[in-house]
Amino acid sequence: MGIQSHIKNLKFGSQRILFGLMKKMIIADRLDPAVSKIFTSYTQDGLFSLIGAVLCTIQLYMDFSGIVDICLGSAEIFGIKLPENFKQPFFAENASDFWRRWHITLGTFLRDYVFYPISLAKTNPPSIKNSLQKHFGKGAGKVYRTIYRTICGMVLKRFMAWPLLVLHLLWPILLLLYGSRNYIEKTY
Repeated sequence: MGIQSHIKNLKFGSQRILFGLMKKMIIADRLDPAVSKIFTSYTQDGLFSLIGAVLCTIQLYMDFSGIVDICLGSAEIFGIKLPENFKQPFFAENASDFWRRWHITLGTFLRDYVFYPISLAKTNPPSIKNSLQKHFGKGAGKVYRTIYRTICGMVLKRFMAWPLLVLHLLWPILLLLYGSRNYIEKTY
C-alpha cells in the first residue's frame, strides 16, 4: 500500500468519525432530555406519546449508528475494512426488510450461529408444527418457531429493560403476519 492509500484511508476514516460524532453528540444526545421528559411524564396525551416514540426511535438509531460510524471510521484509518451495520432501515418496505437493514452484523451472526443450528435441529413440538403447517404451508411453522427462538435468545442474552423486551418479542409476530399475508396473496 502506498502513501496515497494511507491518505485516502485517513481522509475517509476521519470523515466517518466526524459524521458519527455529529449523529451521536448533536442529534442523539440533544434528543435525550426531550425523550426522557416525555416518557417520565405520564399525564401526556396520545399526541405527546406518539412524538415521544418517534423521537426515541430517532435517538436510538442516531446513538447506535453514530457509535458504529466512529468504530468503522477508526478501523478505516488503520486500513481495516469492517462490514456496514445499517442500510437505511427507516426506508424499509416491511418488517422483514427493516430487520435485514437494521443491525446487519447482529442479524448475520444470529442467522449463521443461532437460526441455522436451531432450524436444523430435530426438536420441534408436533402440536405447534401441525397448527402452523395447516395455516401457512409445509415448513413454514419451523421457520417461524426458529425466528421466534432466535429473537428470544437475543433478548435474553442482552437482558434489556421490559419495554425493549416486549418490542423485541413482537418482531416475530410482525414477521409472521407479513409472511402469512404473502402466503395468502400467493395462494389466492
